Amino acid sequence: MSRNMCKFTIETLWGSPFFDFASNAALGKSGGLLAVWDKRKFVSISTTIGDGFLAVLGSWQAVDIPCLFVVVYAPQDQKSKLKLWDNIEKIIALHDTLSVILGDFNEVRFASERKGTNFNHIGASHFNSFISNAGLSDLPLGGKRFTRMNNLGSQLSKLDRILVSSHFMDRWPNSNVLALPREFSDHTPLLLNLYCDDYGPIPFKMFNSWLAHEDFPNVLNSCWPSTTCSNNMAANFKSKLQSLKQKIKQWRSTLQVYESVKATDLRNTLNAIDDKAELVPLSQAEIDTRVLVIKELTELD
Repeated sequence: MSRNMCKFTIETLWGSPFFDFASNAALGKSGGLLAVWDKRKFVSISTTIGDGFLAVLGSWQAVDIPCLFVVVYAPQDQKSKLKLWDNIEKIIALHDTLSVILGDFNEVRFASERKGTNFNHIGASHFNSFISNAGLSDLPLGGKRFTRMNNLGSQLSKLDRILVSSHFMDRWPNSNVLALPREFSDHTPLLLNLYCDDYGPIPFKMFNSWLAHEDFPNVLNSCWPSTTCSNNMAANFKSKLQSLKQKIKQWRSTLQVYESVKATDLRNTLNAIDDKAELVPLSQAEIDTRVLVIKELTELD
């Protein structure tokens, strides 16, 4: 995929042209890596790409020193992992600055971080040594015990995490990681919590998907033909748009209540099943319910 095509795809997901990104292409069956950021808040200085990682050094408005972000997708075999740990450790030492290492490490630290699969003592020992030698802290995880679960709910592991340098901990000593609900992936999204911000009112946005909704023609017909304020065509057109905007906001407000309630119920069901999977094997009925809930959530989104 060309950079222009990739940029177009990302913009449709990001919802704004104010972004920049770096990527590491997929290698064989191993997935690629993608880092995306708001270019008004973070400016990239340099990018380093290697097997299993993508490192971005840049200037972040929130701090007054360069920041290093390393996105990780570790391989399965131990030899490749050792090479990856060594490469990341060298990059951290080279820059010696505020660093955040995050992603799928394909390794656990302790036996309690696996369920339904074998615990590799040697792999865990190497991983713990890497974290210690690199001077990193493993931020506490809330929300869930495990970050990856197979479709049957029989194999669970804490493979995903966020590691930070002492520079980071000095600034945000109470930071933590929240595991969000799994919906479309076997991995749970992770949210890094520093503090709470109030960003003010959300601006009005129009999404193409609304045009395909079965209710939208009625919303349009309820206001467009009857809205006329003068003999000036431009003024009438503006008035129609303003009226339509208000109707859309009212419609979306009502619809969001319904969709929010339904989505909340579905997520609660999914979370309950996932939480149960962390304790006992799931029945076939529960597995089928989980698949159906994920499908309905996908349709809502």
